[in-house]
Amino acid sequence: MVTRRSQEEVRSLLEGYRQRSVTRAEFCRQQGIATSTLDYYVRRYGSPKVGRFARVKITAQAREAVSAR
Repeated sequence: MVTRRSQEEVRSLLEGYRQRSVTRAEFCRQQGIATSTLDYYVRRYGSPKVGRFARVKITAQAREAVSAR
């Protein structure tokens, strides 16, 4: 039977993963989930170790400043 987790449950799992002191495989074993499931959650809800990307706007002044270097 497939267990569907709410977004809150997934975010809680990812928070626990962020604070882990064990290997990825051991964390998954402790939580009773497959490593592929954890990988999916990380892809879908963001990496616990790396921040998300932000959209930026490059201005003409910024381009000139970079090209002047």
